[in-house]
Amino acid sequence: MARILVIEEDLELRVALTRFLAALGHDVVAFDSHDEVMDVGRELGIPRQIDLAILDVAAADPQTLRDVAALKDAFPHLAVIVTAKPEALAALYGPSLLARALGADAALLKPFTAAQLQATIERILAPRGPGAAD
Repeated sequence: MARILVIEEDLELRVALTRFLAALGHDVVAFDSHDEVMDVGRELGIPRQIDLAILDVAAADPQTLRDVAALKDAFPHLAVIVTAKPEALAALYGPSLLARALGADAALLKPFTAAQLQATIERILAPRGPGAAD
């Protein structure tokens, strides 16, 4: 299974995501902010050991683009799923365009279901070989 980093401000959602992902067999580490990951997590070597980051974002906040870009620049192997409240900008883009606009591999608009999260993770982490569809 995958090693997953969850970055979510909302404590209840962070705990629920951690429990759900762990129940699926993933190794999960969770933080409440990108800054905490870049400060504390980097000292522990956490991002280098991670296959996937699930990052809560504010779609209209320019800092979001910098956060995703910083993670992808620092850890190019890292797959990223962004989650966002259905604010006007996020709703206008929809998940696919929002993910592309932020440089992420996928996006989920809140509230999302466990099944949607699981399917997105499976798609993002699926082995890619010759002839694999994007």
